[in-house]
Amino acid sequence: MAVFNRPVLALQAVLDAQRRLAFPSDGSPPFYLKAGMHHGPCIAVTMNERLDYFGSVVNMAARLARLSSGTDVIVSDEVRYDPEVAGLLSASGGKLSSKDFEAHLKGFDEERFHLWCLADISQPRRENQATPLERGTQS
Repeated sequence: MAVFNRPVLALQAVLDAQRRLAFPSDGSPPFYLKAGMHHGPCIAVTMNERLDYFGSVVNMAARLARLSSGTDVIVSDEVRYDPEVAGLLSASGGKLSSKDFEAHLKGFDEERFHLWCLADISQPRRENQATPLERGTQS
């Protein structure tokens, strides 16, 4: 879990991390980082000299990460419609795809959430790597 002041910085960081881990320069085996992002207020608490975050925003981000294939980032409407994120997507020249879908998230009753699967389509995907859209709606 990571915390950023601006959603666009978080998205740039996770896309860079996914790129570097999937294609290691030292020839080591690839690692696929599942990622989910949500934006909003949360509670920050320092306990035992460690900073930790709590609240429904944190819970939702964790649930979104579980929907990721490791080659995409699953984001909420709050992230997708952030003006800087929208600008990054439109300025990508088609290298970043953005597809919407709906899903139930564990711990959020029966509510269905409108979500987005963002992916750097300029990077090759591993074989048999399905996005949430290709797998169908998630529960």
